[in-house]
Amino acid sequence: MSYDFLAYWAFIIYILSVIMYVCLDGFGLGLGCLHIFARTDRERRVFLNAVGPVWDGNAVWIVIVTGILLAAFSKVFTSLLSGFYLPMMGLIFGFMVRSAAIEFRSKRDGKLWRNIWDYVFFLTSVGMALDFGMILGHTIQGVPIEKNGMLDPHAYPFFTAYPVAVGVMTTLLFALHGATYVMNKVESETLDHMRKRALFLYPFFVCAWIITTGMTLFVQKHMLSVFETYPVFLLFALLFIGAIILLPLSLYQRKPSAAFFSSATLLTSLVLLYAVGMQGVFAHSSLNPLFSLTIENSANSYLSLFVVFVVSVCGLPLSFFYFSYIYKVFKGKVTIDTSSY
Repeated sequence: MSYDFLAYWAFIIYILSVIMYVCLDGFGLGLGCLHIFARTDRERRVFLNAVGPVWDGNAVWIVIVTGILLAAFSKVFTSLLSGFYLPMMGLIFGFMVRSAAIEFRSKRDGKLWRNIWDYVFFLTSVGMALDFGMILGHTIQGVPIEKNGMLDPHAYPFFTAYPVAVGVMTTLLFALHGATYVMNKVESETLDHMRKRALFLYPFFVCAWIITTGMTLFVQKHMLSVFETYPVFLLFALLFIGAIILLPLSLYQRKPSAAFFSSATLLTSLVLLYAVGMQGVFAHSSLNPLFSLTIENSANSYLSLFVVFVVSVCGLPLSFFYFSYIYKVFKGKVTIDTSSY
């Protein structure tokens, strides 16, 4: 196997892991964004128990993402994790506090106790979703990466128009994904309530997507060049358009499974469009395009890439078997009992 093959294989596994994370833990973040709007304490418990048995396993995919960066593209790992130090620390803090909120919320019956953890769960979920999107937006827009591949976190403002637009769109899509997920876990009145929530969120997401896409077309034109060279990748855009049409139809027809499949397809197609639009670039440099972090200039040694290849070939089938088994065990509607969250 050639060095280039191993490098691109590691990148493909990286993108696949990102897709798995946004599709699985994405609905957990989305439920957190909706959690505070539940009508009763019991409904909030239903939300938590819908995601409770699987949230920790879903979050493992982000560990795999960072693990691949460390093992296969350590230059990217070093540059971005240090350059985005505060946003990354915010994500780590969010993971810890959000999980504590899920576990501790129902340990006591006091109203104040539960309200505190409810708002913690809500705020960390919204913050993490927005944070993820803004980091993604910055890698597209470009950050001041120097010749040595390092990024100065003080050399650019974090809250700028394009990353904020991507962050808002990501947050709304996660919330929509969370609503479609919980529709499959509840019955009758709660299902209809979440369907209305999803229908309410849908036009806001579409508006955010139109704004973000317009900004990409006119400001981030480098994301479009690959489609001129390889028109076949426009299939990902058609996949997105199909999902964005199918989603409201599924909601109006009261088909929860189709609605969840549509929102997962939206997330998947957006990640794929991001991957092909970036053309093997992890982050663009605003100082000089030659300083951008790419697959070619960031890949580790042949031995490191080979280890990633072997581990991924052996581990991915086991991972998919594990998650298939877990979701089979916890399939069905949520019921609340004394052992519930």
